[in-house]
Amino acid sequence: MEKEQFENENYEKVLIPVSILGASLYSIVLMIGFGALFGYIFHLIWGGLLNHLILSSPILFFILILLYILAHEGIHALFAGIFSTNGFKSIKLGIAGYKILFSPYCHCREVLTIKQFLIVSYMPTVILGIIPVIVALLVGRIDFLIIGILMIGGGGGDILYCLRLLKEKQDDYVYELPNDESLMGLVVYRKKMSSQT
Repeated sequence: MEKEQFENENYEKVLIPVSILGASLYSIVLMIGFGALFGYIFHLIWGGLLNHLILSSPILFFILILLYILAHEGIHALFAGIFSTNGFKSIKLGIAGYKILFSPYCHCREVLTIKQFLIVSYMPTVILGIIPVIVALLVGRIDFLIIGILMIGGGGGDILYCLRLLKEKQDDYVYELPNDESLMGLVVYRKKMSSQT
């Protein structure tokens, strides 16, 4: 839905800023935390991690990571396009150079319900992070484990957004600010009590 529909007296507009540095640090903490946890579980099931760390092709592995990063944004775009009134015309993909940080992004130009936004936010981490980790633990594939942990870390900003929205009502609305070097965050449109009757 177009943002202009929500800029009226029926909605309370609340800005939820998110620090770019904070989101990056959160991603690193997630990667280290989940890496230690799942690495330990993998070690318990399959033996020493070092026995499994021989990768057949480091270059191929690096290319695979780059493809996973693109897939991460593609999954955001897929789900945002499904939920958007104007479909994929409302989706913008790109790479922001937040000073020295390389940051691929998917931006939806429409307002979504908070429930829809949460789905858009966490699906890449589930598909590219959690599922490969589960497969790694089941079949003993260290490469899947590494990719999964990196993708969980890569979804840190998305997870941080989801955590910031937990206290909001699922049927209220949210708009992600366009990628801009001066501000990163969300605008929540809360239905006022008088507009719900």
